[in-house]
Amino acid sequence: MPVLQWEIIKIVWTACWLTTSDASTSLTAITDSVSAIYEKSTMIATAAEQQTQVVEEINRNVHNIQQISEATATASGQTSQASQEIAELSEHLKSMTQEFKVA
Repeated sequence: MPVLQWEIIKIVWTACWLTTSDASTSLTAITDSVSAIYEKSTMIATAAEQQTQVVEEINRNVHNIQQISEATATASGQTSQASQEIAELSEHLKSMTQEFKVA
């Protein structure tokens, strides 16, 4: 094989090797980027799941607060009514005791 043809083959082979090497480097960079994206996606999914659990717990707590508030309002109304009845009984008792005279 003449020297010129051999030099051309060497140049073509070197170009192919460099292209393959560049492609390999690029594929490695792409693989690393995809891995990083996957890890971040997993972290985001985990955080979203945790936030969902927190929101559900907050909803339960708000519901419990609502029920306690309603029970407190009912008890407050009952206390107010009982206080009114005691005041009326007290007035009745006062009027009854005024009928008695101490000699």
